[in-house]
Amino acid sequence: MMERYENVLRYLGYTSIEKSGAFIEQVMALFDELVKDSVPRNIYGIYDLELKDKRVVLGKGTVVFNSGHLAGHLAGYRECAVIAVTLGLPVDKKISYYQSADMSRAVIYNACANVYVEEVLSYAADQVRKDAKAGYNTFPFSPGYGDLGLEVQKEIIELLQTEKSIGLYVNERCLLIPEKSITAIMGLK
Repeated sequence: MMERYENVLRYLGYTSIEKSGAFIEQVMALFDELVKDSVPRNIYGIYDLELKDKRVVLGKGTVVFNSGHLAGHLAGYRECAVIAVTLGLPVDKKISYYQSADMSRAVIYNACANVYVEEVLSYAADQVRKDAKAGYNTFPFSPGYGDLGLEVQKEIIELLQTEKSIGLYVNERCLLIPEKSITAIMGLK
């Protein structure tokens, strides 16, 4: 559990801090509050995978990602999972509230949300591995890494039908709504 709080401190820019005191208690309390506020959800699909130069083709060619970095990441894999996770709108609303009421709490709560959404993604990735009976897998690769642009968020949202299933949307700037959400692609063997 202490690793969770160390990750929050990392997001806050601390390289070292005493592991006790009022500040750590505040971080722990805000993390507990975040967990109560959140509505973590995930969805994923498993697709056949074909790599053509710098293109990643899923299924029967219904989705194509043009990314040399993603193609390199998935080299040697014949299947992949496309994953979407979210903490839900209540978290975004609480961040907004704290931004107007108490900026230091807003910053800490936001850092807690970043760590927690990564934990939710890790949990979803574990579920994918179990369901796919994957002996090997890559780490989840998200839009915005390398040359995989944010515009692929739209394709992922449409592919997984996340609006209906987990309440996850993408705006005209290709940002996810709720904000504390992640989409990712993970190779499976």
